[in-house]
Amino acid sequence: MMDSSTNYRFLTFINGSVVDHIGWRLHLQFFYSFEVFMLFTNFIEYLYTFYLLLRFRAMHSNLHILLLLYGGQYFFSMISRLFLVYFQFNGSESIDESTFHSLLYTANYTRTICLFVAFNMLPFLVFERCFATCLSGTYETERNFWIPLILISIMMPVCVLSAVAYIRNWFPIYAHCILLIVLNIGGSLLLIIVTRCNIRLHKYALFTHNSRSQISVFSSYSTLEHHGLYSLSERFQVSENIKTCQWLSRIQGSILFFNVACVSILILEYVSRNEKWIIMANVSFNILCTIYAAVTPIVVIIYTPEWTRETIRLWHLISPPSNCDHLDLRTTFGEEMSYLDKNIESKVYFDQFQKNLTKQAMEKSKRKQQRSSSWNNSEHEIFL
Repeated sequence: MMDSSTNYRFLTFINGSVVDHIGWRLHLQFFYSFEVFMLFTNFIEYLYTFYLLLRFRAMHSNLHILLLLYGGQYFFSMISRLFLVYFQFNGSESIDESTFHSLLYTANYTRTICLFVAFNMLPFLVFERCFATCLSGTYETERNFWIPLILISIMMPVCVLSAVAYIRNWFPIYAHCILLIVLNIGGSLLLIIVTRCNIRLHKYALFTHNSRSQISVFSSYSTLEHHGLYSLSERFQVSENIKTCQWLSRIQGSILFFNVACVSILILEYVSRNEKWIIMANVSFNILCTIYAAVTPIVVIIYTPEWTRETIRLWHLISPPSNCDHLDLRTTFGEEMSYLDKNIESKVYFDQFQKNLTKQAMEKSKRKQQRSSSWNNSEHEIFL
């Protein structure tokens, strides 16, 4: 929405007089009540996500810092959005007009900047993986804290300037939306390229490692050193890059979808001339942003094994499972064995376990006797 008195653009702030004119106040109050409920639910969800981020470092520390920024902006975005929702229908009855305008503009700036941070984050997450690929030799052993600092020092001014340019209407909204869509799609394509590069490097490292027995040690060392894959830590880093890129590719789908969808709604709001369509676009944008904030942590938790295990553990503390005594016994061929009596089932399990232990002990004793007999025979031959 544009302020007619000034050249300010308010991000999804609806004109209350138009709402009263078309008689949609009651409907919008329902949607805003739902949005406020989702905002508080998301607040609890993000508190739990930050608990996981601070307790379990499931990814590299540099990527961890970027994710903290990615999630941390939501708290400021949520607070500013609550102010905007409150001002949407209550106006400035309880405060003076100058304070109302200052709070309104501050909330608008804060929310817009935070949303631009969320919309621009995906390419910078991929850039961190690019640094990890280029510095595969020392990326795990050395922290390289300068990498997230450089990325943040580039991203934050870009997001702030883009948000200010959007609010002050320095550029057409098409420029902002096209740039955001290109950045997100380009980041997704770059992630695919980085993943394939790491897979090719890992395959080459394995091929060279397997062919070392067929060539001289010196030539093998020279080949691996030339390609930067001689060190075991480098091969380990390439494997970690592949795993992290695959993890990031699973969550970037939801990020890309919501980013493109939200930006597309902004274009729809700009091109619409019907007030009803503009209001529907604003409501859809706010609801979609709220769903975006709710879905992204869930997707990250699902595809992060450490976080999934912690979530299951906490859930079992809250609601203990009732079938803890169930034993899933299977035969050698994978066929499930079922017994009506749990005592028989447990006895079969431990009997089989005891047989395996006895068999292993007998094999170990037999190998020891063979080594002892061979040693005695060799001593006898020496004396002869």
